[in-house]
Amino acid sequence: MYLFSIFKDCPLVAAIQVGEDNSMEINCGSSFRGPVTFDIKGKNNKVILCHLLDERKVFECTSSGYLKVVLRSDDPAFQDLAESASNLKIEEINKDPVIKDNNITIIEIKPGNLVMMFFIENNYTLEKNIEWIFQCIFGRHEITQILENQGVDEVRVHGYIYNLKEYCLEFSRQVRALQTEEADKLYKAAKFHSHSHLTWRFGESTCDVDVLLTDLFHNLSIYGLTTEVNENIWVMAKGNIIHPKETAFSSFASMLTETVDEKEREINVQLAKLGHYEMQGIQDAGNSIHFILKTKTGVKYTELVAEDGVILTVMKRLLLFTYLKSEVNLMRIGIVIDTKLMQNQQNQKETCEGKMEVAIDIGNIFSGYAFATHDQLKQEPVEIQFSTWDGLSREFISYKTPSNILLDEDRNFVAFGFDAEKRYCDLAEDGQHLNFYYFCRFKMLFNDIAKEKVF
Repeated sequence: MYLFSIFKDCPLVAAIQVGEDNSMEINCGSSFRGPVTFDIKGKNNKVILCHLLDERKVFECTSSGYLKVVLRSDDPAFQDLAESASNLKIEEINKDPVIKDNNITIIEIKPGNLVMMFFIENNYTLEKNIEWIFQCIFGRHEITQILENQGVDEVRVHGYIYNLKEYCLEFSRQVRALQTEEADKLYKAAKFHSHSHLTWRFGESTCDVDVLLTDLFHNLSIYGLTTEVNENIWVMAKGNIIHPKETAFSSFASMLTETVDEKEREINVQLAKLGHYEMQGIQDAGNSIHFILKTKTGVKYTELVAEDGVILTVMKRLLLFTYLKSEVNLMRIGIVIDTKLMQNQQNQKETCEGKMEVAIDIGNIFSGYAFATHDQLKQEPVEIQFSTWDGLSREFISYKTPSNILLDEDRNFVAFGFDAEKRYCDLAEDGQHLNFYYFCRFKMLFNDIAKEKVF
């Protein structure tokens, strides 16, 4: 028998489980305050308790989008449970009829503090979706075996659930200065990517951290690219204090930005030793804080967002200043990171006279290019130089050339466009083409490759 119970408004919960081979999951809702006690009689029984402490009234609405559950426990058996759950093959879980038929996708399960990220696209309540997910993950026979090996019938677990959307919307409103409706459109366009989940400890206090990247920053990272000199990196942190619940993050942020000039100077002294960065403008936006990190040299984007990278190190340092003076025991924050690269380039374009603009079009069938100096672009009419290509005959000149490329047997470049087509035809006439590689209409393959690499 499988039982899933939800308690929201009760001051305490007392549960009795009698019989054999029974499973019970108890979800204590956001307004629950009291303790939970169990009395279990029989063999092969197990109880999974999840206390969802999130302050937001997410339980009153249907669920959708990317959600995360963070579970933790001091019970030694929980570490084995978490390890077992994280070792489950996600592709197999997603094939489970309960998960698949209800349009739920498990994205990741991480051990330690058990962190589960999933995507929900249905009209059922959050409680129902959590029931299905927990039933699929914790209802497997390995879990029962672990409890038997530990000689326990009960595992006490606490945790919370939240939607990553709140971080992205806050970033869009505060940093991008978008209205709520525009911010929501930006989020729905999937312009943010979940990068990592970390847990920081400050003495007896705990801070769970989600790192999210904008679409541009994410793509610059996965392709191993490097920042420009004096490139500005946006960093925003939105927090939610889970315990004590009476404390608002806005008061925490106000404490954080006290003596902000002094903190900024101290951090910049440390950054100066690295020689690559400068921190600018820590600002308190009430529900969030944000600042700009300027790169003084070219730095790989992946290094910026590494666990021991400069952005997370600076943020951890800022939080430490405040944690030491606060009574916060448990908090979660979302750190959203973006680059002002496009804005920097626009500013440079407006201030640098005489430089050249170049446009390159690699089409699926034809390709070409065009160029003009900034002075030419300001003229009336605009003066733009287009590419010209000799066709297969001298009488034929085209602004575009076929998107064909010819490589030799070592895959070195030989020719492109009309030239590649003519050379390959000549090689084929002489029977010498077998050791060459000739490609045409290959552009759409790039889209497939990009889809495989982008989350």
